[in-house]
Amino acid sequence: MMRKITLTSVFIFILLEAMCLHAFSNSTSDPCRSRIPKTLAHLLAGKFPEYRLPTLDDHLPEDIAHHQKYGGDGCLSVASGDFDGDKIQDIAVILTNNEKTKVILIAALKRKDRWEISQLPTWCESIVRCYVQVLQPGAYERSQSLHDPIVEPNERQHLTSKNAGILSGTIESTGVAYFYSNRKWLYVWVMD
Repeated sequence: MMRKITLTSVFIFILLEAMCLHAFSNSTSDPCRSRIPKTLAHLLAGKFPEYRLPTLDDHLPEDIAHHQKYGGDGCLSVASGDFDGDKIQDIAVILTNNEKTKVILIAALKRKDRWEISQLPTWCESIVRCYVQVLQPGAYERSQSLHDPIVEPNERQHLTSKNAGILSGTIESTGVAYFYSNRKWLYVWVMD
């Protein structure tokens, strides 16, 4: 009896792992998933098992069409740039649960033989209207429409960076600029 339970447990574990890896697989037919290296996809699957990689279908058709009209591939959930100045492309990705009701924003810095993963604060409620994109180096100020004092330790009134950053928020609503500085992520609200 014990052996049967053990084999059944092993079978269920293998089946669940295969399903999880399939959900995080690097599908070249989807522009969002094809932007995420397989090594990063597997790492994210293990670290955030309750979330999955984004797909093009996660977004509204009109948002996809607008992105494509201006030269994009329609994927609003994955961006790549050199966020830490080491001349290696890093990845920003919005992960979602299967119901599309919760999201997390991930910054993945590529190191020589590994990925350094950081979960950044996000105020998006659903992936349907969330976006992430690369932000050019420069100086960024907090939106003048925000009157509340800054209370979060990594939030700033203004940020200046010589490296690319991440801009993420809700389409036609918010935008938060994130920059990697002195081994930590800082952010400033640039749109509200």
